[in-house]
Amino acid sequence: ANSSSITFVFEAERVIVVNDGEAFIPDEVDAICSVKPGRKKNKIGFFGVGFKSVFNITNIPQVISADFNFNIENYIYPRPSDAIPKEAKAYFSKEKGSIFVLPHSQGFPTVSELIENFREIDDKILLFLDNLKALHFIDKVNGESWSIKKLPTEDSLILLEDGRTEQTTKWRVFHKDLPVSKEEVSIPEGKEGITDTRILVAFPCDEITKEANKGSTIYCYLPTSKRSDMPFLVQADFVPTVGRGSIQEVNWNKWLLPELGVLAAEAIEQIKDDHYLGKELYSFIPLKDEVQEPLMDILSDAMYQELRSKKIARTMNFDWKRPDECAIAPSPEV
Repeated sequence: ANSSSITFVFEAERVIVVNDGEAFIPDEVDAICSVKPGRKKNKIGFFGVGFKSVFNITNIPQVISADFNFNIENYIYPRPSDAIPKEAKAYFSKEKGSIFVLPHSQGFPTVSELIENFREIDDKILLFLDNLKALHFIDKVNGESWSIKKLPTEDSLILLEDGRTEQTTKWRVFHKDLPVSKEEVSIPEGKEGITDTRILVAFPCDEITKEANKGSTIYCYLPTSKRSDMPFLVQADFVPTVGRGSIQEVNWNKWLLPELGVLAAEAIEQIKDDHYLGKELYSFIPLKDEVQEPLMDILSDAMYQELRSKKIARTMNFDWKRPDECAIAPSPEV
């Protein structure tokens, strides 16, 4: 909760994960040891369910935060512990943050396999996490370390620095908070109690970033394998499939997609006078036959419809007009 930095330390037989967010309170201990939706409304996930992913690595995770120090056995039973691993003590603070010690269990992916997976982590996830500014990775098995960071800027741009490639990409992000009403959309299981949800689109702001955006997929905080067919990034609190490999064809997602299309159209109207993005304006509007993913037709159709009312067509006099106010070539594509 409210972490600005998360550090992953890979040792031969365990992984230690440290954050600098808020320390645990009793209700959160109860939540992390349960399988019921927790109190983390409007966040990435619900604590009781989301934390269970650590059981793909270990049978007995240890949680250290504030006055709490306990192992979780059989997925839900907390057992007090007195020990804080020597390597974790340097990160411990009673006032803030949490430490998770994940010893490797037989039959699960090895630490070396985890390291290889983490080398591939997508730096663009930092675009969608408000508070998080850095992810640090310390590989004690191979004697290496790297970071991905969200750098501060004086304008509306977001810079991402990837320590693996020493490359910096530049993005302009637009977001909108949608009120959630059960009269308007069927609220899926696990999202009960959510009052609003945020959708985002992110536009690459230079050639390096545009290249990094090629082959982009839909984001549900983490990238899914569902292709987006959009020349910009798309992020929302979708209902993912099991394993988060794709998104489900459910009413919630079909409600979010046209809203993303409207947001993208509104963003395109705003960027038309941008020094770089304005020159690339029409490259951010995909042609109909470039959208091959059926679900994304929902987004693109809403985007086209909204763009019809936007002043995005530049005349010979350098005025901006609505498309229907201009004489254009009689091409179905245009």
